[in-house]
Amino acid sequence: MKRTLRYVIQFCHVEIYEGNVEDFYDQNMDAAVSMVFIDAYHDYHSVKRDIAWAVSVGCKGISGHDYLDIHAGVKRAVDEHFGDNFKLFGSVWVHISN
Repeated sequence: MKRTLRYVIQFCHVEIYEGNVEDFYDQNMDAAVSMVFIDAYHDYHSVKRDIAWAVSVGCKGISGHDYLDIHAGVKRAVDEHFGDNFKLFGSVWVHISN
């Protein structure tokens, strides 16, 4: 993941959180988050929950990795939430809110 996000880490003040998702939610329920990159659990319910959290805190840039047939849960959650309102770059999906 660090290789995928190398540019934004280096030039855009992006930090990678490497820890338990429950701890992250507990510590960031009121966070002002401008971008989220989802690449943890790949099952439908986890990705759906991550997307819902990002939307609930008003995150404008929501993206993730592994939009692939072998990760049907990722594809289903992204498709259900964003419909055709996202772009795909290889296996990386990106949704930008207005």
